[in-house]
Amino acid sequence: MVSTKRLYELQEADLELDKHLFSIKELDALLKDDSLLIAARTAKEGRDQEMQKLGSRFREEELEIESVKAKMVTLEKRLYSGIVKQPRELEDLEDELNTLRLHYSKTEDRTLGSMMDLEEARTGLQQAQGILTDAEQKWLKRKADLSFQRQSLIESLSLLRNRRNEISRDIEQSHLSIYNRIRSSHRGHAIARVERNTCHGCRITLPTREVQRARTANDLVLCVSCGRILHVT
Repeated sequence: MVSTKRLYELQEADLELDKHLFSIKELDALLKDDSLLIAARTAKEGRDQEMQKLGSRFREEELEIESVKAKMVTLEKRLYSGIVKQPRELEDLEDELNTLRLHYSKTEDRTLGSMMDLEEARTGLQQAQGILTDAEQKWLKRKADLSFQRQSLIESLSLLRNRRNEISRDIEQSHLSIYNRIRSSHRGHAIARVERNTCHGCRITLPTREVQRARTANDLVLCVSCGRILHVT
């Protein structure tokens, strides 16, 4: 009479190994997934670029104001110095000065708007930096937790493999070959327990003589329905 007890124990070990390997694979994927951190960095970089752009515009407008102001001072000195006598030339100077004053006013308004935009962007940058700092801290903690879980699984995996090898040594090579072949085609479940004449692999009721044969045969008995090795408990 062949005993399927060790084969069933081997299947339990293999299923546990499969769970560990799957969990390790999932943890590896999670350890690579830093999408939230990348998103926070991208947002921060976008705010940095916005600040640089607005800062450049603000400085250009400040320089323009200084330039217009200097021109206005020069024109006012000339206009009110008494050097220019001709009415036509005085009128032209007055027109040019008025044009500069209008331009100065508009530029000043733009600069004020740019200053407000810059301040708003600075607030946004500070918020983005805060979000990034928080994301970095959370990622470091998450990475440490995931790495710890992975290492624990790796250590447990080694013990499970040793256990599997120990069980395999008690099983005939021909039976191992049959077990491995069925396991590969039945999603890891090569052995089916039989309780109350029912195959737990496919849930069909087996003939009493088939159950008795599985209990007393000198070779492995497969379920006529699902093809798994029957293990009578």
